[in-house]
Amino acid sequence: MAQSDHAAPPRACAPPLLERLDKVLARIRDTRATGEIRYGAEHVLPRSATEYFRQNVWMGVSVENDRVVGRVRDLATVPAKVRFLSCEPLIGPLARLPLRNIHWVIVGGESGPGARYMNPEWVDSIHRQCIRSGTAFFFKQWGGVRKHKTGRLLNGRTYDEMPLVSITPAKSESQAYAMR
Repeated sequence: MAQSDHAAPPRACAPPLLERLDKVLARIRDTRATGEIRYGAEHVLPRSATEYFRQNVWMGVSVENDRVVGRVRDLATVPAKVRFLSCEPLIGPLARLPLRNIHWVIVGGESGPGARYMNPEWVDSIHRQCIRSGTAFFFKQWGGVRKHKTGRLLNGRTYDEMPLVSITPAKSESQAYAMR
């Protein structure tokens, strides 16, 4: 493939959601450096709340093809309880997913009118990568115009793996912020 096939989309063309994601990831990177979550010009969540987020937040990104695989590298640096990929709708191959520090991968095809084709080889490749890395794999659906007919079997079975995480008893919001 050409170099441009692997590059992230130009920021000038990025949709507003991607621009917001960049801002969120920048805040999270700042959080790692300062131990604080900042929002707005003058507001800072206390360190205890930051730790609460690290212990309880599940953070994920959509990765539909190789053009946006850079999102995975950014996600892998986020201090979150669970980091996951939503590879849906899967519209292209993901031959080399960087799965280090990723706990869960969800794969699914596009559904509804105009749904794009999902090649079974793409799904098998992701599944093999998850097995090699020890990452939980969840196959959601094949998709298509009539997804109820295409189902969710992959190689004759369903895959409903979930990340293995310890469940921490919920604390009230006031307890979470009072722990300084």
